[in-house]
Amino acid sequence: MPSTLYWVETQDGGDANVEVSPRDIVYMEHAEPLDGEKPLVLLKLDLRYRKSYWCYGLFVLVYEYWYKTRITRTWAISPDLKDHKPRLLFERSSEDAYSNPGSPVMCRTPAGMLVIARIKRDCEGSYILLKGRGATPKGSSPFLDLFNVNTGEKERIWESDKEKYYESVLAVISYHPKCEVQLDQLKLLVSKESTREITQYYVKIWPNKKQVQITNYPHPYP
Repeated sequence: MPSTLYWVETQDGGDANVEVSPRDIVYMEHAEPLDGEKPLVLLKLDLRYRKSYWCYGLFVLVYEYWYKTRITRTWAISPDLKDHKPRLLFERSSEDAYSNPGSPVMCRTPAGMLVIARIKRDCEGSYILLKGRGATPKGSSPFLDLFNVNTGEKERIWESDKEKYYESVLAVISYHPKCEVQLDQLKLLVSKESTREITQYYVKIWPNKKQVQITNYPHPYP
């Protein structure tokens, strides 16, 4: 995808009391448009635009939210496809922590931009990683899901130790200039702590999920 701009325009003048549909429109246009070229409408939203995460031009995750109803929606759109149809991935209440699917794991490009890390595996599909706090009635249990953006199917490939340690995924450290990572070569930076042990950092390596400790901070109150 060539250098591209995207922006959002409200259709209600920023006044939430105005009844209008759509409420926000997401546009896209080449940074150097051709003569007569008009902005492309990527997505029309009935709620308020909140944020978006890009995976180059392959797809974009767009989030919308409405404060009165607490409804939040996540859409997937494919800017590189001319006849793309937005796909609704999630619709839930923002106050329902138990149903939170997590947020995409990001990767930094050589230019310093953050984009969604794309996961490659043997079967076809556009896969990403979703990490979340994993709220449950018995407490949080952070997780990592392999998510198929095309089908909406997900597979839990890692979950924090529920008995002794509290672990969290911090970042992908598998390097690829286009942020494409083979699942069986995945490397993650994770933190690990317990009620008796302070936070230490590890590299978790797939496919066997081997952990390599990279810090050994002393306990401040031994």
